[in-house]
Amino acid sequence: MGWWGSWFGDSGSGSGTPIVTNNVTTAELIRDRIITLIEAIAPTVLSGDRFERYLNEDDADFVDWCEAHPESVFRRFQVRDTGDDHPPDLSNCDVEGRFVTFEICVAYPQTSRYGKNGALDRDDAMSSDQHLIEHTVGLCGYVNFIGASVPNAAWIEGTTRRDQSGGIDFLIITQTMRFYRRMVP
Repeated sequence: MGWWGSWFGDSGSGSGTPIVTNNVTTAELIRDRIITLIEAIAPTVLSGDRFERYLNEDDADFVDWCEAHPESVFRRFQVRDTGDDHPPDLSNCDVEGRFVTFEICVAYPQTSRYGKNGALDRDDAMSSDQHLIEHTVGLCGYVNFIGASVPNAAWIEGTTRRDQSGGIDFLIITQTMRFYRRMVP
């Protein structure tokens, strides 16, 4: 499925007739929707520990905050617009097709809470969470970004990597979303 996947949906009539859902939105509303959706995920590994948003206080340096509060970081996450700007791919002088890239960063303390296999069990938890996040807000999560009551957007591309700092592993998902933005503020 290409980027057009989230622009089409079922009309709800049961006929299966596709309708275009190209409501205008903003990068801020898409970011807030991603945060809300991640918070609602029910983890399958260590299911008693839910995802919790980082509050972005002060300089919003997530990694520094995690290093200073290692007891509070398990599944704490941050979603930020990377600031990468792409020119619109279409425009009719009223609405333009835009792209926004988000970085989703989830923290995992390097402790023994994951199981007897230590880092290997932590890797398994991170892989499971990655799968859930990607299916909620990534390519397979397109259904969460269509409709009249949510910001319409479509996943275009993404990458995932892991990083470590100060006794904490970080799952970092970077994804680009396409959306329609009104040209007049």
